[in-house]
Amino acid sequence: FAGAFQNARTELQTSRHFATTTDRESAVESMDALTAAFAGLDELDFALVIDSGPGQKMQLVAALKVASGQDLSRAFQRWSRFPPAMMEDAEFKFDVLGHAGARIHRVTPRQEYAGLPGGTPVHLAIRGDALFFSMGTGSLGAIQSALDRTAAARERRPPVSVRVRPSKLLGLFPPKPDLVEPFRRAFSGSGDYATLEVIPARDGAKGRLTLGEGFLRLRAEALGSGTPGTTDRR
Repeated sequence: FAGAFQNARTELQTSRHFATTTDRESAVESMDALTAAFAGLDELDFALVIDSGPGQKMQLVAALKVASGQDLSRAFQRWSRFPPAMMEDAEFKFDVLGHAGARIHRVTPRQEYAGLPGGTPVHLAIRGDALFFSMGTGSLGAIQSALDRTAAARERRPPVSVRVRPSKLLGLFPPKPDLVEPFRRAFSGSGDYATLEVIPARDGAKGRLTLGEGFLRLRAEALGSGTPGTTDRR
């Protein structure tokens, strides 16, 4: 992290996009605060949930561990004082509300980015130990739910953990019954999930993919051989 942030700081110091010295100094100070927010972390701790929100549109919720939510908030506060010309790709609304010990901010991309998956706006939340991100229809409610679920003591998960419920994604497919209905039947009961976990290893990283029973039923649908038993295969 330190090397990447130092490179970004150097680019800010030499960039020609700043109208005044004050703007440049503010950008550098923001980068310093962002660097401090991740100082001391030697590994990535990240979780992502892919779901479907209201209207069967894609919804993404993610969380990233930080060393100091206070320093990250300080970086956001400085960004809020940047001239509008420097924020031309999106409209930022800082401190929309507080929830479960976190401050929530809203980012609304400009019209040319309005076609992002799930639509806009995007919400960010900063807590003492984590940065939360949500995108798609109902993103505010989704990030509030994520904050509620993680506010209390919880089991430790691998540094990178991705969980998907295929049934929640059916509305994202084109309305073709011959394609959608086999998926709907396969993932209508137990085993409606797929998880990917990545953990550090001596020479890199190790990954584990777990598929629920629904994938076996989907395979059976494709082969036309009926539905298999109820034991998950991992």
